[in-house]
Amino acid sequence: MTEVTVSAGIPRELEREVERLMREEHLEKSAALRKLLHLGVENYRVDRALRGLREGRFSLLKAAEEAALG
Repeated sequence: MTEVTVSAGIPRELEREVERLMREEHLEKSAALRKLLHLGVENYRVDRALRGLREGRFSLLKAAEEAALG
């Protein structure tokens, strides 16, 4: 997988959460940020799929595809 570098400012409180993840899972900062970003994107996909399903815009199959579940 090709990686790109991004720069973003985050609140100090969020930085503390990143540091806690680093300690708990013995990760470097970049790995911790990648993990959290991945989890956030995954959560966003599921939320978007559920919203589309609830609003009647997605079938169950389409919602699963949107959530990257199948």
